[in-house]
Amino acid sequence: MKTKISHFEGIRVVEEGREGSTVFVRPLSPKEVDTGETVEYNPEQEQLVLTTPSYAAILQKTPGIPHINDILTYVRVVPDGRDGSTVYCRLLLPNEVDTGLAVQFRPGDTGAFREGNQSFSLDIVDENVAIKFEDGYAYITNTIWTWLYIYPTLSNQILAEDIFPFLLSTARRLDASYKTFSLIQSKLKEWETIEYDIEKRNLGFEIIGLVEIAIVAINRTLQMAWQLHERYSVSVNFPDSVKNKLPALKAMRNAYEHIEDRALGFVNGKPNPDALSIFNCERLFNEGIATYGSYELNIYHETIQLLVETRKYLKETTSELARI
Repeated sequence: MKTKISHFEGIRVVEEGREGSTVFVRPLSPKEVDTGETVEYNPEQEQLVLTTPSYAAILQKTPGIPHINDILTYVRVVPDGRDGSTVYCRLLLPNEVDTGLAVQFRPGDTGAFREGNQSFSLDIVDENVAIKFEDGYAYITNTIWTWLYIYPTLSNQILAEDIFPFLLSTARRLDASYKTFSLIQSKLKEWETIEYDIEKRNLGFEIIGLVEIAIVAINRTLQMAWQLHERYSVSVNFPDSVKNKLPALKAMRNAYEHIEDRALGFVNGKPNPDALSIFNCERLFNEGIATYGSYELNIYHETIQLLVETRKYLKETTSELARI
């Protein structure tokens, strides 16, 4: 005698398929619209088997059952048919609406991508591993490390030996620059609220030290990004706003790195009227602008944008140098 059910083992289910006397049921996806569909079967002649849903394919360092300490990244997958016990899945197409459907595995099934249907990209890795911030920046070091780690496996190609460390070092300094400038912004805002002179001076000297470190770091990472453009002849356009800021950052970096000469009024061993200006921090605390001679860097409105634009360039350059 046939009966209709909507739940199995306490789970809302719909029919997934039939094979002989086995009726496979799958959990209703959280994103699916529940139309009230039921599963009809004969309890005396048929058995119900619950399938296992999978919403993502996991890339890991070593084969076998995924472990939390072994995961590189993951990618959203959707059903793409089956052939016997082989269940095909695919990545979402560009601009495809995610309906929430999962790939369903019956006992004994194995998953696979169809030939030529693994449109894996750096953007997917970036979306899954990068820590994002409200001001528009997102860490990029883990994105680039992950992509370059899996690149030889996905492409059957080996990158030039120097590309990995150069890209990774540029990315690491980019993220460190962002972290430091973000800290400076919060410290400057804190400085404005302090009235007690001794406490205010202590914080002020801390801020100056952080600015010195941050300018050295951002100059190096932007210079390395520019070297990528020249060294590897990439077709990605280097941002004009970043390129135009390089002379100022280099001059400010040199002033901080050779602070002993500036303290004596020298630049390159010769007296210079701008030398002592590196010690003038009035605009830093009044406006959030670091200055040296005629050069300046707006901590609030300029640094993050420079880093965001350089990040975009670095990601596109990595995609070009390690293209699948």
